[in-house]
Formats: sequence, structure tokens, C-alpha cells
Amino acid sequence: MSMSYDVEIKLDEADRAAELDDVRYTEEQVFGRVRERLIDSHRNLPEHI
Repeated sequence: MSMSYDVEIKLDEADRAAELDDVRYTEEQVFGRVRERLIDSHRNLPEHI
């Protein structure tokens, strides 16, 4: 399975969840959380990668 396929699946899941929930987040809230997770993931990589 390709990474882009996995991303598409997650985006579809997020769209379905958003349809069921009244809570709405700003663009900065959403992408800020994504950015934090990417930074945290990068910090946890072994140094030789």
C-alpha cells in the first residue's frame, strides 16, 4: 500500500468523523497539531536515519 493511499484513507475517515461532530477547528488548530506530531516524530527517529 502506498503512503498516498494511506493519507487518502485517513482524510476520508476525518471527513466522515467531521460530518458526525458539531465541533469545528480553525485551520491553525488542525495544521498546528499536525505540525507538532511531525516534529515529535522527527525527534524520536534514531540518529543514524
